Amino acid sequence: MGGLTSELWIWVVVLAAVMGVGVYVLEKLRHLSVSSRSMPQEWLTQFREMHSQGVLSDQEFRTIKTVLTPKVQQEINNDKTAE
Repeated sequence: MGGLTSELWIWVVVLAAVMGVGVYVLEKLRHLSVSSRSMPQEWLTQFREMHSQGVLSDQEFRTIKTVLTPKVQQEINNDKTAE
């Protein structure tokens, strides 16, 4: 009987450890998804810097800006509705 009780406690500890790891992984994934929301805005800033350094032509920057601006606007609107 004592062996069965100790084995049960071992499994309870293992289950608690697995759950702890699961919570940790979910928090990391949630953090990644939150940080990925600001990517279009960060990308636009980086492309703006590349344009000012002469790496991108005016036409390339306008094309990139045309694609990213709606995504940045959507991001801003999503942030406002989340508040």
